[in-house]
Amino acid sequence: GLAGMAMFMDPANAMNLVWAFVGFGVSLAVSFVGSVILFRDDVILEAEEVLAESTGEPAETFSQAFAPAELSAPVSGDCVALDTVKDEVFASGIMGKGTAFQWDGDTVYAPCSGKVAMVANTGHAIGFVAEGGQEILIHVGLDTVALEGKGFTPLKKAGETVSKGEAVLKVDRDYMKSRNVDLTTPMVITNAAQFQVEPMNVGSCVKAGQDIVLVCA
Repeated sequence: GLAGMAMFMDPANAMNLVWAFVGFGVSLAVSFVGSVILFRDDVILEAEEVLAESTGEPAETFSQAFAPAELSAPVSGDCVALDTVKDEVFASGIMGKGTAFQWDGDTVYAPCSGKVAMVANTGHAIGFVAEGGQEILIHVGLDTVALEGKGFTPLKKAGETVSKGEAVLKVDRDYMKSRNVDLTTPMVITNAAQFQVEPMNVGSCVKAGQDIVLVCA
């Protein structure tokens, strides 16, 4: 650890401290790379567990039965590139490939037909598994987990079936404005490594339930 570096100071061997810092750097790099490769967010894991419980099938089957899918806009507003989102977790693509929305209104709609895989306890995020096997996460707003559920009213529960364009979440716009909340909403395919994901209509104003914003093949 960094706090223990002083113990490596040796007047007779100045390189001892240098090599201690080298070892410290290597340990940081190895742990970081390992985390990037092996990390799976609790949101994704919970989605798989809920689906397995609701259908009686092992979770692995949901990431194996793939088919092409066209995902519609979950909200009405401007469709923007994911890498412009002011949240490095989404902008860097760690959570998956996708797009984001700067939108109006107060309702979030299902981007596909399939199952609701999870609804965050704080109501700010909802996950789906499309009929084609795509695992989709919609995260409403940035840092909205800190609201502890205030301003969000989920309309669906985990395990329920859903049709494309069906309302799944209500947002209290007045409350969000009073808290100066950034409601930029990323939508990502968390198992995107299994697909070719092509964002559509980026830079355009889209309409919820109608405009195609992601094509997964």
